[in-house]
Amino acid sequence: MKQKSVGRGNGKGYSVGIMQVHSSWFSVLRREGFDVRRLKRDACYNIEVGAWILRKHIDEEGGDVWKGVGRYNARSRLKQRMYVKKVKSVLRKGRLL
Repeated sequence: MKQKSVGRGNGKGYSVGIMQVHSSWFSVLRREGFDVRRLKRDACYNIEVGAWILRKHIDEEGGDVWKGVGRYNARSRLKQRMYVKKVKSVLRKGRLL
């Protein structure tokens, strides 16, 4: 995944950068003091913001990391479970899990 990548998703907005930060977050990020334009050009900043969003999802799931990972990717529980399964598979192949 390249920093300048733009994902089009399901037609409801778009995602930018290495963390594929979705445009639905842009208004929240602006309120919190993040520079949305920088998301598109600075990979390290994109990762920092993506990690902040992931942390919010984990907190909303009562500290459950895997549920937070699922929420980072999708709203529906089915899609969340499918995504977590995919992430765990990649981590196992790399012997990180």
